[in-house]
Amino acid sequence: MNRFDELKSMMQEPNIPERLSPESIKQALDEQQSKGKEKTIRRKTRLRWIAGIAACGVVASTGGYAAYRAGMGNDENGGNGWNLLTADAGNYCTASDSYDAVAAFMAHYAEKEAENIYWYDGAVAEEAVESAAESSLAFSTGDIDSSFTQDVNSTALGENPESAAGAEYSETYNQDQGVLESDIVLTDGEYLYCKRTGTGYDHLVEIVPAADGAFGEKITLDVSADLSEIVSSFDIHSMYLKDGRLTVIAEGIGRTEGVLEVTARTYVFVYETGTEPVLLGCYSQDGYANDVRMMEDGTLYLITNYNWYDRYAEDQIEDCIPAYGCDGVYTTAAPEDILLPAAEVSEESGSAESVSETAIETKDEIIVDFSDSFTNIGSINVLSDTPAESVDYKSLAGFSGEMYCSLENIYISSYSYWRTGSETTEFTKLAIDGGMITPTAAASVAGYVKDQFSMSEYNGYFRAAVTQQVRTETRDEYVASMSIERSNAVYVFDSNMEQVGALEGIAPTETIKSANFQGDMLYLVTFRQTDPLFSIDLSDPANPVILDEYKITGYSTYMQQWDENLLIGFGVDADENGWESGLKLVMFDNSDPNNLMECGYMPIRIADIISDPSADGYAYSEAISERKALLIAPEKNLIAVPVDGTWIHNITKMHITVNCFALYSYENGSFAQLGVYNTEVEHRALRSLYIGDYAYLVNSGGIIAVDLTTMQETDRITF
Repeated sequence: MNRFDELKSMMQEPNIPERLSPESIKQALDEQQSKGKEKTIRRKTRLRWIAGIAACGVVASTGGYAAYRAGMGNDENGGNGWNLLTADAGNYCTASDSYDAVAAFMAHYAEKEAENIYWYDGAVAEEAVESAAESSLAFSTGDIDSSFTQDVNSTALGENPESAAGAEYSETYNQDQGVLESDIVLTDGEYLYCKRTGTGYDHLVEIVPAADGAFGEKITLDVSADLSEIVSSFDIHSMYLKDGRLTVIAEGIGRTEGVLEVTARTYVFVYETGTEPVLLGCYSQDGYANDVRMMEDGTLYLITNYNWYDRYAEDQIEDCIPAYGCDGVYTTAAPEDILLPAAEVSEESGSAESVSETAIETKDEIIVDFSDSFTNIGSINVLSDTPAESVDYKSLAGFSGEMYCSLENIYISSYSYWRTGSETTEFTKLAIDGGMITPTAAASVAGYVKDQFSMSEYNGYFRAAVTQQVRTETRDEYVASMSIERSNAVYVFDSNMEQVGALEGIAPTETIKSANFQGDMLYLVTFRQTDPLFSIDLSDPANPVILDEYKITGYSTYMQQWDENLLIGFGVDADENGWESGLKLVMFDNSDPNNLMECGYMPIRIADIISDPSADGYAYSEAISERKALLIAPEKNLIAVPVDGTWIHNITKMHITVNCFALYSYENGSFAQLGVYNTEVEHRALRSLYIGDYAYLVNSGGIIAVDLTTMQETDRITF
């Protein structure tokens, strides 16, 4: 018997201790469910599934999408390694019809974790196989309407809302129209709502009246005071303002009955706005906040990442199942809402078969961070009479990464790194409708996505831009070295997540720095030494085509349409050799995608910020990694950039720190610096917004008001 057969036999007949037996676990879980409460939260552990299993909570398309499983086996050279097994799995995942399969899955993982064998076969235990074979809850793609067209223009290109006094004000820029994104600073045109930052302040929201560039008396909202349970730390993640209601998303590290636990839970507090905000309800679910989206009707989708293995290892098996609740009353996730890798059911025999029994079509070695986590997705409606009441909930096996959301679907990515040096990303598609969440399909590609803007849905097609890289290690008796081969690609999938088109081999040796989908067009920036901006035509999903490539120095980390003919980029400036020298703004004319042109460039350097040409320093911005830190408001001809950095005084040679907001305009092919507004040295510049003809520049210590007509500072308030 070879090693593969030995391991296969071990997994079909696992030696599970009595306390970890499916019967013992099931009994504990059933008791926990009957209590209707979940008392603990888990530590955040960023572990990932092997390729393909990250999407195990969904169904492959009926066209025969290849599901992946990893198993130990002998490679062609006789060595033991990880084999990538491929199969036309059909419906390769099912919902649990009881806790039996969940218990068997956890017991199997715990045993293999102890043995350092990171491998999962759908038929890990007889109970799990029987449950999967008998379950009638397998998801199918069903009759999904693929004719939906997603608008790409956000509210930044439309009409901005007005306050009660009639003043126009800025809102958070949304990737897709009608899909609202949260932020840490908001306004309703009358008040500024600002999350406090810094140790000891992360539980506070400062509510500041603002009118005509002047501040009224601020109100401090202590969100943690509205918790119904004890926590040892608490941090506001982000907020929404919608139709007179303030929604605050926060994370807590909690304690149960006075005993400190390594736990985490995400809370959603819904308040009625006003001079004295009134709490209307608090929803919560296990795990750290990964992302959140809200629809115009108030439906909010919360995605959290939840680790169960630490609690399991501490012999608290009943606490492994994730929970969610309203106003401190928790419900353990029902079995049918927990989606796990399942055994394959043979159509001929009606019996369950392990996917590992299929023919090995591809071999590869994989570094497996196996699934000791769940991706929890819960929904509520913050505008309803019961805003904290759960609408729907699902737990998917596997850790989630970047997320993209359209009006009809959520796409969750999950990244895996292979021992051969290659990388893969799984995309899990979930249909959403009025708060209901339905896993529908999945796909896998080589490479990784940079962020949410590298994904898009349009006319029923899902598109993803990825960077692909393969690491190769070489070593001799004395030296080990690593080389990396890079390239980039764009993939197109239909509504069943079947790949219908691909454009590969884009900009070899470079990596994607930013992407901007606009209907049938994709604008893509890659970088190694220069910044090629590609225009890619996706109008024929089966045949994506590069229309133009425009090269300049530096690179844009974020792009946004300025008007119908202009695309603005913000990012890092660099010379011809790729040496980075600071920040930059750049404007592109994309009126003809076949002939891209630069029509404006503005370096952002310390010397310009402090008006001292001799200053030697480097400018940085939080907006490089957080695009919401930028204010891009073409309707006001206003661009606000938070800047921080240090410079060396040319006489004293002292290092001097700079924290400020730099404001710019664009006209007739040129950027112009309108003004620089310094914060206190110890306070970071965070966000900018406007109400009427005044800009409000929010830093970690207060707010600066600026008249946009005179560009003069009109008021300051300190938190």
